[in-house]
Amino acid sequence: MSRGGARATATAAAATAAVLALAACGGRNGGGTAGGGPVGNQGEPAAPAFVGSLPVDLVALDMTTLVFVRVAADGVRELRRLEMPDAIEQVAWASPDELYVRLADGGVQVVRGGEAAAVALPPDEAWQVPNPQPGGDLEPLARDELRIDPDGGAWLGRCQWGIPYDAGYCEVWTWARLVPGATVGTEAPATREPTPWRLGPPPGVELSLVPSRAGDRDEPVDLMRCQSGGVSAEYPDPDGRADPDFYGMELGRWLAHDPPIYLAARLEPGFDAYSEDWHLFLACEPTPMAAHVNYELGPAGVWAFSSEGEPWKIQVEGREVGQLPGELYSLTFAPPRP
Repeated sequence: MSRGGARATATAAAATAAVLALAACGGRNGGGTAGGGPVGNQGEPAAPAFVGSLPVDLVALDMTTLVFVRVAADGVRELRRLEMPDAIEQVAWASPDELYVRLADGGVQVVRGGEAAAVALPPDEAWQVPNPQPGGDLEPLARDELRIDPDGGAWLGRCQWGIPYDAGYCEVWTWARLVPGATVGTEAPATREPTPWRLGPPPGVELSLVPSRAGDRDEPVDLMRCQSGGVSAEYPDPDGRADPDFYGMELGRWLAHDPPIYLAARLEPGFDAYSEDWHLFLACEPTPMAAHVNYELGPAGVWAFSSEGEPWKIQVEGREVGQLPGELYSLTFAPPRP
């Protein structure tokens, strides 16, 4: 996640967060593919499965500043701002009261009780391992990553050898458990799973993917269809589905029942044949309520989204309770309190 400038990393971090959130949702919704018939949110509606309760805390970034915010049923309140000694590359919550921060200079800070302190790291030589493929394509690759394990332990990984081309790929990592005790090894730690947050389709609404031979394509691509109360809408419209860069649609997750709000993605050319461009829909409207969306899920039915450079909007289920100041980016929710 290293960058030429702090703002560039913020954009990359938000994109990465969206991809990780997609992976947590199960990728392409059970493997539905173009030409395979209708798939998606069908069957009996599922009850909400929110975890934790309000209020919920989050942290957002402003270059070198951590901004702590509390979300309650009646609004959003800024708690405090905390200045870091360098540009912020990554944050990771170990608990609702403990946050780890990775900086552009390679250092790590821990925030507890509103105060920040530097975390002692192993010496540089402790991280180094030999190239496992001497004479091959592997090169030193400058890439670090914070992880939190299922027990709340904080780890720092450093890439030792990788392939720098295109988006880059790390082949050999070394990992240090920072708290408690800094020991270095090559075995990656388990990662704590994201907060469970599932919401089935609301009663009377059905989403599906239907194949269509749009434009001059030889193979069909998936359109999205929404049906509710005798109303049916498909997305995209004929002009949109004829776009040669349109590879089909992918269904995301339901975010609210009242009103019924869900995510879906246009598939477009990318590094891995396609990339996901997430849109926010109100069922069964024929056009998205917000396009090119970054989103984050928090506990207790709280979520947030930002569209096309607009400020982050904080939602409690289907209701907006506030917005963050426009300069803030890379929002991360704290885990729920026990």
